[in-house]
Amino acid sequence: PTATATKHYHCYLLRSLDPDHPLKTYIGFTTHPQRRIRQHNGILKAGGARRTKRSGRPWTFVCIIAGFQDKITALQFEWAWQNVDKSLGFREAVGDDAL
Repeated sequence: PTATATKHYHCYLLRSLDPDHPLKTYIGFTTHPQRRIRQHNGILKAGGARRTKRSGRPWTFVCIIAGFQDKITALQFEWAWQNVDKSLGFREAVGDDAL
């Protein structure tokens, strides 16, 4: 019998190292951070988000968050991180007046 590898789910924040775009950031989800950064930077041709192709390259990780129990939880966190003004979980954690 073959063992199935457990997938690890990550959310991450990228920052542009392009001097013309010093404040450009990107939030994403992946199961393989090192492959994903190579996709964003165009080293690997397949993949990479459309928002990171035209401007901003090269990209670097600011942080990687791991430990999600499943893909759905990681994707929900990614959405909340991208939409803090709409996220009920964020509002409950910090209070509505913080927005």
